[in-house]
Amino acid sequence: MENTKKGTVVTLFYLIFNTVCSIVIVLLNKWVYKYVGFPNLTLTFLHFVVTFVGLILCQKCNVFKVKYVPLRDMMPLAFAFCGFVVFTNLSLQNNTVGTYQVAKVMTTPCIILIQIFFYKKEFMLRVKLTLVSIVGEFCLILPANGITLVILRLLP
Repeated sequence: MENTKKGTVVTLFYLIFNTVCSIVIVLLNKWVYKYVGFPNLTLTFLHFVVTFVGLILCQKCNVFKVKYVPLRDMMPLAFAFCGFVVFTNLSLQNNTVGTYQVAKVMTTPCIILIQIFFYKKEFMLRVKLTLVSIVGEFCLILPANGITLVILRLLP
């Protein structure tokens, strides 16, 4: 019992640590874009370099085991990941942090919709209910970030 409690505390610590680091990185990136005028492409490149070095260090410390995948099978995922990072950095550069976060949160519902309509994938009810929650929060947050949907303007 004591071992699982310790594992839960360690997991909780890493979740909180990851969240705090993510928030700090986003705020620092926005600060660099706004006050230093750092080029977007250069900052994105630095992100990739730091990620690469971090993965090499984690591999050397046996944090994960490397799996070899044929390059042709890996390229679509690699391009999608690179595009996601590039476009989210562009979003952060040109929008408020709030708008950036809203766009980033809506990535998951968009990916699920793509999987449903183009790949005929089915999801459990609790996943669909989670999407309703995310999209509902998205609709509530929009006006606070200065974004108004055309549909909302038509309402009396």
